[in-house]
Amino acid sequence: MKDLQNFRMLAEGLLNRDGYKLKDNLIYRFALAEGINQRQIIFLETLKLKYIYDLRSAEETVKTGAISLKHGLTRNIEIMDTGKQNDYSSLKMMDQSQFSQFMVNLYADFAKSSGIKEALEMIIEQKSPEFAFHCTAGKDRTGILGAVIMFVLDFNVDDIVTEYLRMDSIFEQNIAKNLCKLFNINYEENRDRMSPFFTVNRIYIDSFIETVKDDYGTVEQYLITKLNITKETRNIFKRRYLEKN
Repeated sequence: MKDLQNFRMLAEGLLNRDGYKLKDNLIYRFALAEGINQRQIIFLETLKLKYIYDLRSAEETVKTGAISLKHGLTRNIEIMDTGKQNDYSSLKMMDQSQFSQFMVNLYADFAKSSGIKEALEMIIEQKSPEFAFHCTAGKDRTGILGAVIMFVLDFNVDDIVTEYLRMDSIFEQNIAKNLCKLFNINYEENRDRMSPFFTVNRIYIDSFIETVKDDYGTVEQYLITKLNITKETRNIFKRRYLEKN
């Protein structure tokens, strides 16, 4: 779907540790850096989505609008804490190396987010399994929630990183221009300086994983302690979303 940027099924073509794959047409991810149009709404409705998780802040939602489906429910969950959202005010003053460090720190902060737990609790309580999730750029907050879902479903780290890094150059340029527009920054004058902000990078998601391990010892313990993912909950996720390849 070219209209919805970075739109795809989660973990498409990948297998978990036991050789299972995600069932088709149940979990989707995308970006919403511009306002939603009717064509996009019609497309999402053809997927029979019952739930859409909007991971943006209230301020972002006001600027670009929210998705409203006839037979679906949009749930707003802020993955990023308020303090980090306010850090965006300093974007115009950062150089390229500061942007890189900003992104590394942002991903470390995701490990402490209570919004991820809230999202997983809502997903497990869904009466229908189909859902999609998005943020503005469709790569950072969306990428982390996708990664955590894959951890719950027992995918290995390399495949989780592979899924996270899927982003084509055309999308990257489009999202860069839209982010600049969102923050009232001239794209042509700032694209090199801000390049770490526009893309995905292995060091970003590694920062999340390393912070999880520093704080909880292992990813498994993070799932149990921070996210309250019990063995029973994990098995529910697996039965609902996995099938033998």
